[in-house]
Parts: sequence; structure tokens; C-alpha cells
Amino acid sequence: MTDIFVSVAEFKAKLSKYLTAGRSTNRRIVIMKRKEPIAAVIPYIKRGTKSTPTDGLASIAGTWTDLEDIEPFINTAVASRKTEEYREVSP
Repeated sequence: MTDIFVSVAEFKAKLSKYLTAGRSTNRRIVIMKRKEPIAAVIPYIKRGTKSTPTDGLASIAGTWTDLEDIEPFINTAVASRKTEEYREVSP
């Protein structure tokens, strides 16, 4: 799906409409100022629910050969993320 592009003024005036549209269609809302993107609003997905990715990294699942070489590193990273509740993110 494509993103929803909207100006700051339009987003501000019709906030509820755009939030509802983004959530119901699972689309990102890109807020523009002077024809440049300045922010994005993404739909919230509850923990424990599964989404159905259609693009991004999920779209290449199963296409990487020789994955066995890095599989232990991936499994370690995934396991450590599952135990974290909060993680500081640097700017």
C-alpha cells in the first residue's frame, strides 16, 4: 500500500479523519511542510497481535541463501529483545 501524504495544515484540520484512515487501511501518514516530509504517523499494533507484512524486510523472507552462517547471531539478538521491556534509544 502507498503512504498517505498530507500537509501540516490539512493534517491539523482533519486529524481524526487521517488517523482513522491510516489505521483502517494500515497505511503510514506522511506529514509534509513545503513539499518536504517532516514526520510520519504509523498505525499502532498491539503486542501479541500478528500483522501481515507486505513490504520491507519481510518481503525478502526465504530468499537469502546461506542464512545458516548468521542464524546464531540472529537468534541471540531475538532472544535478548524478548527479555527487554524498555530500551533507551539515542538521538
